[in-house]
Amino acid sequence: MRTKKSRKPALTEPLKIRGGIEIMVKNALTGEVVSHDKDENAVLYIGRNWIMNKVASTYTETLWAGIKIGIGSTAANATDTGLKTYYTYRAGTIVSTTQAAGAAAPVLQVKASWESNLLSDTQFSNTDGGIWEFCLANSSGHHTSGTNLCRYASASVITCTTSNQLLVSYNLSF
Repeated sequence: MRTKKSRKPALTEPLKIRGGIEIMVKNALTGEVVSHDKDENAVLYIGRNWIMNKVASTYTETLWAGIKIGIGSTAANATDTGLKTYYTYRAGTIVSTTQAAGAAAPVLQVKASWESNLLSDTQFSNTDGGIWEFCLANSSGHHTSGTNLCRYASASVITCTTSNQLLVSYNLSF
């Protein structure tokens, strides 16, 4: 007598997309690390949708990545469509890695930095408001265009001054 094979439950997310972020504030004169934070961040549904549409499409589009900074302190959620309160934007440099034979997951990394001469605005050093959130975006140059892929909200305010350098590195892996 044949028995029915039991079916495995369907996976809710067959292609897992993970996001990570690293934020570092350095003393611009000495190179000393003032603060350093590294954590996972929410890959937004809207960003996941954009990636999947590009995978399934014959249309080719150049990935133009930028990092947005915001002052909203609300926790990140995958249903977010971007920053809660936009503050500023920088173009990022893109580095991607591929691994043969599945040795490691391929990684897309986007980096941006705000040098000491860019940190003169009071919002960067304002402990009452300050920088709380970061977003990885596919955009062609303006903070309101493009698709936001990831959002990260820090557990505490990030402040820096003109004697610092702010470095932000986003990693996405599949």
